[in-house]
Amino acid sequence: MATRVVRVPVSGFAIQLVDLPKNKLGKNMVNAGFFGTYHEEGEEFTLPSGHLTCDWATDGKWTRHYGEERGRFEGDKFRFDCSSWSYMNELHGGALSTLVVKDGRANVVESVELPEGEYAISGLPVVRGGKACAWSQATAQGWGTGSIRPTWHTLIGLKEESDAVYVIGLKSTTSNLIKSGEAAEELLKLGFRDVIKLDGGGSFYFDADGETTSTGGSRRINTVITINEGTESDMFKIALGAGHGAKEDGRRCLKSLDPNETREWVLNDRICDRIEGLLKSYTGYELLRLDDSDDGEADIALAERVTAANQWGADFYLSIHHNAGINGGAGGGIVAFSHPRSGKAAVEWRDELYEELIEQTGLKGNRATPKATSDLYVLRNTKAPAVLLELGFMDSKTDVPVILSEEYADACARAIVDVIVRRGGLKAKDGPDIWAVSAWEQATKAGVLDGTRPKDTLTRQELAVVLAKLGLL
Repeated sequence: MATRVVRVPVSGFAIQLVDLPKNKLGKNMVNAGFFGTYHEEGEEFTLPSGHLTCDWATDGKWTRHYGEERGRFEGDKFRFDCSSWSYMNELHGGALSTLVVKDGRANVVESVELPEGEYAISGLPVVRGGKACAWSQATAQGWGTGSIRPTWHTLIGLKEESDAVYVIGLKSTTSNLIKSGEAAEELLKLGFRDVIKLDGGGSFYFDADGETTSTGGSRRINTVITINEGTESDMFKIALGAGHGAKEDGRRCLKSLDPNETREWVLNDRICDRIEGLLKSYTGYELLRLDDSDDGEADIALAERVTAANQWGADFYLSIHHNAGINGGAGGGIVAFSHPRSGKAAVEWRDELYEELIEQTGLKGNRATPKATSDLYVLRNTKAPAVLLELGFMDSKTDVPVILSEEYADACARAIVDVIVRRGGLKAKDGPDIWAVSAWEQATKAGVLDGTRPKDTLTRQELAVVLAKLGLL
């Protein structure tokens, strides 16, 4: 499922009624609400469906005429209360899911009457209160019962903060993205609390960050969201820290199992470095390292780490550790922690990370509660969903040979990045992954491969060509 997301501070969010052909729309515009298309004296024009409070930005004669008949004007502001117009209006009388911007805050409400605010727009409920909406919730409001075909759609959503609106372009793959649950599943992974679906299909137009996505054509559009100065691309912010410092006493492998007494910081930092390297093959994220990642000489205080993550506005906090407490015995394995009072998102991060790590490393161990909770400082005080991973025991005769290996560090990093990519909505870059760059360049230079499609699968006929070029046939 293709997705575009732009974070728009409320101060930069606006809705305009433009009544323009789609191919006449400009920069930093996204098609918005549902509408009807009409003709009068040979002139085509559009009128909104559902609640709407917007800036009036058209001089169309008939749009103005019927706008005055159906709604009300307050200077350049236009308000259409769906409950006040019953003629051929299937939405009349329904409590419509409506995004409202008022006094510098955004919210989604269900309201029969047009809510008061600087801007308001109605749409089909997709996510409400952090839960997926059923199709029956949309039809109960009066929205059409026809299919929502696989295509691009505009949605608007909110996360926990109320001072920003997220404008979303989503390309569905099912005939009804609400009924199938595909939209909610994708958007809940990205941390959305409330999402409503606006128009799409032949109306879809999304211009932001210098890139335009459109379904083509010149269909007339009623309203657009304008993305004004101060908006930000929705980069997923990852706060990552290797636990402890290189010189902290006692945190090392048991000498009888590891004569070098490898320090915990070395194991932690090695995996964090690999995570950082693997992430470079993706776009759509920002990374903040919360440790002294050069040499570990300084053990950065927990309060300093948490404050940095909170002030930065992290979307996810991950702390990497290795465990102890078996004293030379067997067993141990990976343990993942969230806080006892964590929200649903942190628990989901914890569980998904644990399962992926076990799948890719096999270090399951024998802990009674490997997906656990603990009142640890970083878990208690970080605003974002936070997880602390203990990636094996440094005093376990079964764990130590595993956790010292480079292969284990690679597998841990790969598992963690795979989860971050899925839950954070990261996108793979067009080129080869960072670990394959050198080999890819050599293969291309030698003429074994043609330098295209680095991440595609190899067909049998292509394999035959490669083998022939290598002289192996």
